[in-house]
Amino acid sequence: MQSPATIASKLIAVATAAITGGAIATSALGMPTASATPQDDLWTLINDQHVGAGCAQYGGSPALMDTAVDIAKDLANNGRRIVPPTDQMLGNRGYWPSSLGEMDYFDPDTAVDLPRPLQFWLNNPTRDLFPNCGMQQLATAVWIVGNKYAAVAVMGTPGHAPADQPSHIG
Repeated sequence: MQSPATIASKLIAVATAAITGGAIATSALGMPTASATPQDDLWTLINDQHVGAGCAQYGGSPALMDTAVDIAKDLANNGRRIVPPTDQMLGNRGYWPSSLGEMDYFDPDTAVDLPRPLQFWLNNPTRDLFPNCGMQQLATAVWIVGNKYAAVAVMGTPGHAPADQPSHIG
């Protein structure tokens, strides 16, 4: 497990690389200590739904964070996903494909409005990820390019066995 200082250094490096590249990238790993950026707000919104369903608070993961940033960057820059599927990106980093969840949102015309992706996810089959207490880790990323943005959440549980599923998923 990496120390919080190491993880914070990675977050700063990601944000610095994004800013120098003409885009803004943000990602949240573990519970934010303050709501200073869109990804912190997104992490909190998702975690609140998860905890409200009776699950424990999410932990963080550098592997999930890297994946969320890659996906958000891809969506915001290309309007579609080009990077490999999430299970391929994380399969060699200790995650079983059935122990992963992903929620993506792309808006080409609106400034960042985080209730929008949350409502989209809650109104679609992705809503089943929120009460899945078997998902123990969460990373979020928001990538902004001009007037468009992508919001991504990747959940998972490391190991080589499937995460428990909520009782209503069969």
